[in-house]
Amino acid sequence: MLDRYVERLDAIMHETLDDERLAPAERLRSYFDRISTAVAEAEWQRGCIVPDLAAEIAAHGDALRARLCTVLAQQSARFEMVARLLRPADEAWAADLGAFLLAAWHGTLLRMKVERNSTAVDRFRRMLESFLHPASQP
Repeated sequence: MLDRYVERLDAIMHETLDDERLAPAERLRSYFDRISTAVAEAEWQRGCIVPDLAAEIAAHGDALRARLCTVLAQQSARFEMVARLLRPADEAWAADLGAFLLAAWHGTLLRMKVERNSTAVDRFRRMLESFLHPASQP
């Protein structure tokens, strides 16, 4: 089940984050737009199975925990790849931003499911913009 879900998510990441027609910041926006639309259509009740499993099952089985570690590393790397395009000379920042975006997004989706509204997603989007355009923030 996890592998099938990850395949679908990988396809979305490929379609958005690897879209060379878009600027790096627009690639990130495109990915989060795509997922945001899907969770809104589900009336804020479904998020992402990866953080759900990580929170509930990872402590109960080493095989699943190891697979989740691999999935998280792969997804972080996808965001890192785009972050490297934003700041080519700062590999550490790109790695940190990739991991941070994934963790923040997973937390956003968990909170969204509890609150069953767009508040957490809207907040994430505002913070994403502050990372993409720090000079324009107060």
